[in-house]
Amino acid sequence: MSHTGEDDGPTEDMDIEFSQLVHPLSTKAFLADVWGRKIHCGKLHEDVLDNITEYFHGGEFASIVSESRKDDNTKYSSEEVSEMQSCLDSNQTVNLPFCFTPGARGIRNAFMRECVGYASGDVEVGVYFSVVGGIPAPWHLDNNHNITIQITGKKDWLLIPGEKHENLTSSREIHDVPTNMKELLVTIPGTSPTHYECFTLEPGSILYLPPGHWHSVVPVASESFSVDLRVANVSQAKWIAEAIFSLLSNNPSEGVTELQKHFASVGPSELSAGGSTSHTQYILELLKTSCLDRVVNECRLPRGYQSESQHSDGLSLGASLGFLLDSEPYIDHFESDSQGSAVKPTEFRMNPLVSMICKRHGGVSFSFSLLSVSSLTKADYLNFTIHVDEGLSDTNFAFMRKLSQAPEWMQTLDLKYEDDSKTRKRKRHESTTDEDYQEQIMNDLLNILLWGNVIFGR
Repeated sequence: MSHTGEDDGPTEDMDIEFSQLVHPLSTKAFLADVWGRKIHCGKLHEDVLDNITEYFHGGEFASIVSESRKDDNTKYSSEEVSEMQSCLDSNQTVNLPFCFTPGARGIRNAFMRECVGYASGDVEVGVYFSVVGGIPAPWHLDNNHNITIQITGKKDWLLIPGEKHENLTSSREIHDVPTNMKELLVTIPGTSPTHYECFTLEPGSILYLPPGHWHSVVPVASESFSVDLRVANVSQAKWIAEAIFSLLSNNPSEGVTELQKHFASVGPSELSAGGSTSHTQYILELLKTSCLDRVVNECRLPRGYQSESQHSDGLSLGASLGFLLDSEPYIDHFESDSQGSAVKPTEFRMNPLVSMICKRHGGVSFSFSLLSVSSLTKADYLNFTIHVDEGLSDTNFAFMRKLSQAPEWMQTLDLKYEDDSKTRKRKRHESTTDEDYQEQIMNDLLNILLWGNVIFGR
């Protein structure tokens, strides 16, 4: 593993199938039988390992760090790179949690393409550099799904079953001081060899670790370079809490306007034993009604999209509308009636968990920046921009701007929906008039936003 040179490797995103990463299982079998349930260890085909290695610049440190970002999406400075190099030279592990090499982008896109519905937009790829004799990673558990691909060197993964992922609220090290009752009640296991199972990863090994498993990692041979795909784990409880908080603070559903008169800060009455006010009682009564059902349905977490390198900048991902339509597993987001026929939306509204910033570029192209950061926990769910290069009329763009700024349902324009995505895609390429083309672009944009839970229709 070279640490100093530069690399002229591939620049296009790696073309890889997710099933190649979970060999010998198929993607369907992996998701049905392994995901969130148990540890899985496998071995890549040699040509797949060679391909991944090439698209991660052969594990060359300087090239990889130049295509990685910090958590604020800034690049590492020369001083920070030198400090990381010193850490490696002194046998310390270096972790780059946000890596955007062509290999990293390809792995993320493969997951988003083939594992539809298994993640919001919080899916990241990172890398680890370590050497024999370094300090082992302390025992800890993660509140995310991890797939590790060992590229060079060997590591021992020491594993102990822990919390069920449905119950996790955060990642933690084994000796962290608990900060609430939930953490205090977490069972701390013994860590002697009688308690853990050891998996040795060598070049080509892959290991899937569900959320909640205690683990420690020890380099055992040669210079180690590994790739880590992380998929955020969001509990049902957290999602429902997000929806309730949205209800109480943002007024996302019709019929709850009166709530704003009762939404107030906690005061002396609420802090007293048995304290209750008319505000509290009103809120509790509201949560007993069907209003909550509606809010939960209208506050679904946003889905993540595949990204396109020329429209992405580190953690700020993006893609053109055409790229999404051609590469995304297209799912018509229409409800069905009792006979199974699609019911076309006539009204739309924004997901209150998402903001959409509409921009015009040079008069003919447009972008729609989608952000979702929890007001309750500050968790990042989505940071993505959809680019529409042409074909969106002034009227349709004005509608999108109004939609992005209005919390209520809006009646859509008079759009003619085709029954299936293949027909819509064909007509997008074959439209012969400006009016037909503009209508098709608007159809496609709304469907992509519906698919991603950015907007909802009825």
